[in-house]
Amino acid sequence: MTGTMSFPLVLTKLLVPAVRQRVILRARLQDLISAEKHPGLILLSAPAGYGKTTLLCSWAKSAQSTGTAVAWYALDSWDNDPLTFGSYLVASLIQALGPISELAQITQRLRSTPDMDLTQVLPVVINAVLAANRECTLVLDDYHLITSKAIHNSIIYLLDHLPQTLHVLIGSRIDPPFPLARLRARSQLFEIRAADLRFQLDESAKFLNDMMQLDLSPQAVTALEERTEGWVAGLQLAALMLSGHADKEKIIDDKEFVTSFTEGHRYLVEYLLEEVVNRLPERHQRFLLVTSILERMSAPLCEAVTCSTNISGDAQDNFPPDSAILEQLEQANLFIIALDDQGYWYRYHHLFREFLFAQLKKAMPESIPQLHRSACEWLTANNFLREAAKHAFLTRDWEYAAAFVEQHSFTMIVLSDLATIFEWCSAFPENVIQKHPLLCMHQCWALALSFRKQYKERVEARLHQAEAAFLTLEDSPRVSELKEIAAIIRIFLAMAPDLLADPREQLKISLDMINAYPDGDPGQFSGILTAGYAYLALHDAKNACAALEKAGRCARTGHLFFGIVETAFNLANLVSSQGWLDRSIEICRQAQVDLAALLPEPKQALPAMGCLDVIIGCNLLEQNHLDDAESSLLRGLGLIGWGTNPNYLLMACIALYRLRVIQNRPTEALQFLSRLETSWPDVAFLTRGLRVLHAVQNQPDAFQIRVESDAWCNEFLPAKQPFMPGMGPFGAAEAFYRAFLIWISLKIAAGDLNAASDQIGPMLKLAEDNDLATRVIELSLQEVELYLKAGPTAENHAKAERALDRALSLASRDGFIRIFDRGPLLTHLLVEICPNSPHRGYIGCILAVVAADETTSTSLPGKTLPEGRDSTPRLPRQLFVEPLSARELDVLRLIESGATNQEIANHLVITIGTVKSHINHILRKLGVSNRTAAIAQARELGFLKP
Repeated sequence: MTGTMSFPLVLTKLLVPAVRQRVILRARLQDLISAEKHPGLILLSAPAGYGKTTLLCSWAKSAQSTGTAVAWYALDSWDNDPLTFGSYLVASLIQALGPISELAQITQRLRSTPDMDLTQVLPVVINAVLAANRECTLVLDDYHLITSKAIHNSIIYLLDHLPQTLHVLIGSRIDPPFPLARLRARSQLFEIRAADLRFQLDESAKFLNDMMQLDLSPQAVTALEERTEGWVAGLQLAALMLSGHADKEKIIDDKEFVTSFTEGHRYLVEYLLEEVVNRLPERHQRFLLVTSILERMSAPLCEAVTCSTNISGDAQDNFPPDSAILEQLEQANLFIIALDDQGYWYRYHHLFREFLFAQLKKAMPESIPQLHRSACEWLTANNFLREAAKHAFLTRDWEYAAAFVEQHSFTMIVLSDLATIFEWCSAFPENVIQKHPLLCMHQCWALALSFRKQYKERVEARLHQAEAAFLTLEDSPRVSELKEIAAIIRIFLAMAPDLLADPREQLKISLDMINAYPDGDPGQFSGILTAGYAYLALHDAKNACAALEKAGRCARTGHLFFGIVETAFNLANLVSSQGWLDRSIEICRQAQVDLAALLPEPKQALPAMGCLDVIIGCNLLEQNHLDDAESSLLRGLGLIGWGTNPNYLLMACIALYRLRVIQNRPTEALQFLSRLETSWPDVAFLTRGLRVLHAVQNQPDAFQIRVESDAWCNEFLPAKQPFMPGMGPFGAAEAFYRAFLIWISLKIAAGDLNAASDQIGPMLKLAEDNDLATRVIELSLQEVELYLKAGPTAENHAKAERALDRALSLASRDGFIRIFDRGPLLTHLLVEICPNSPHRGYIGCILAVVAADETTSTSLPGKTLPEGRDSTPRLPRQLFVEPLSARELDVLRLIESGATNQEIANHLVITIGTVKSHINHILRKLGVSNRTAAIAQARELGFLKP
């Protein structure tokens, strides 16, 4: 049983431990818990050894058997990090309630954000649990181990806003620092304390005689019950002491036995535990001591630890295996708890483990670091990296711990687990970090990959520390490697939204990185990719395409999995900007095929792959394949979550916003904007602009909305000089370009046509000069709106038609549809020019989607056509047929020419399977059953010339 790299949490912490067959079922206490489920908090507060965990396990198992959802979270001291706590808390709810997308997104966000405040995500958690509409109890066991004020505050927040369907059950040795008096006054608290948990006489008799099989008289049971005061651990210790003695009752009557077994007499507890342990075989004793370093254990893990100290001497084969020892200890009721029903994972009772570890420190203090190393190595080999890290740090050997973190941080980066990297690096003393430049840079990764301007100074300070440490290193190749990592981190810093970001500086850095390696060496990848980024930002599509294609080949040669994803994403996005939607889809699908051939489970090992589905979904959305687009976008977003590259999330959320608007689901549309700005606050200028544009389109005459529109426009682009946002990730250029288009639309809507024209002209020329067809289409359509808004003159109408023809010529190549969905002004002009346009078949495809009915909707709130414009032009017949995409039209024309499937595939550079799929779509849309009928129907409808 090994861990899984795509889920680095310890799953047994989320499973209700198995209940031993020989256990006292405390029905009266279970009934108390079940009967008092209405208060928000049920608190089990009592010192160690009162059976809190056993009671919680028995109740939880019973509740689960009746269909009640139980979210179990067994805490340990390492859960004091708020992000770790939050990740497990949300994971426990998912475990109990089933897959809930909002909760899964929160888990990803917590792991990918180093400084997340839990109270920021709790409202989403609360709403998701409420929406699940199912009774659920959250059990937090051993809460006394939590000392973090931030975690206490988050639980208080949760209790103050607890949905009626969720109840919280806490087990703790001490009262948590919650406002208990306030909760009592509001009847939101039910308490079970030591007096309630003590064994009653009948329970003591069942335990001693039925479970421990001591066969004591009622008088002896009463004596033990009185001396232990019903303390469960005291009874168990006494029973273990008496086991095997023939004269049990005589020992009990002996005043020298023990006068008190109460939990307050800790020295007596230690004495009894020592007596119990000393009666075990020597191998068992040593086994108990050395495995006391483990918070949870399995036979293979125990074997790895025990072998490191050769606990059995030279004759180890004469002793039972560790799996048998674990079973024997459980059967003997020796304070060991099974964590699963398979009997694979166990843990010691906390009281017993504390005692054993204290004995280990006395007997074998010098062996403790080696024991932790052995545990770390086994856990690492079995992919339990987070648990392994705990033991690496517990060696107290900072060099060993540093080597562990340096070796495994890149794995966590691939898994989008930036918070864990930050947590590991922050655990080192400052003087250790300063001596390890790679630790400095790993801490930088966690901050730089969030693309946040607020981290720039912190990251630069750490990088300067690292660069100072370079001077102490004599290994020249090592120094070169570290310098390259520092350069890459600065490249990611340059991806934070910044209008002043200079791509020429990045281009210079990239050339230095490329020249550091022989031509064709995979080491050139980062430099080549950076050059591609820089050319994108400079609008140089030709050189950007060449660099990205070369980077992709380099990544494949070097089996750089993340590199394959990143180059495919940026290349496909560039090709989309050049107007080739189908080619963009092919690039993404080829990358998926390549990764599937290189990785056994690519989507689990590389969540970033989701960005490829996002690009595919964006292109399908533009071609109006809405169902396929939705599936692809949601699948991609589910994979990337809140992952390492915010640009992936930006593209997914903006596309899903568009899709939900098209589907007339505005509330859900705006939720995707909220998700984006929560994950990447630095692009709030874009999400706010989209909200303003949405409001203007729906209520164009509302005064307050006009005020908000003017305010946003003045804030986003206060100066009058041309604004020329580039492409790609540097400076978040794509976000600024999207906001730039919004600014123009708002200016046109406000009647500030000169300001809009001043910005459209230079940007349109730049796009034309660099063959960025999609940008040419977008800006040309804004020109159309500007000219139509300027007034119904012949000159304006002619200019609008020329701009529209330019857009149609480029858009028809690959089936753009949704880019023309811009309201009644544009739709009316499309209807008007359709009969005499050389693009009339294509316009028919567009109008079949964007026109509401035969008369082109002119009665939408606030949307009117210019005076004198005919509001009821005749619509072409193609509108009543499901539109053919541009690629389907290409296939149809080749069918008309007599081409075979293979010839069509060769001509269009696609597979035969894709050709067959296109043909099936064509036949279905035209309502025919063969090629001949398809050609005839297409000619009649105007898709083909007669």
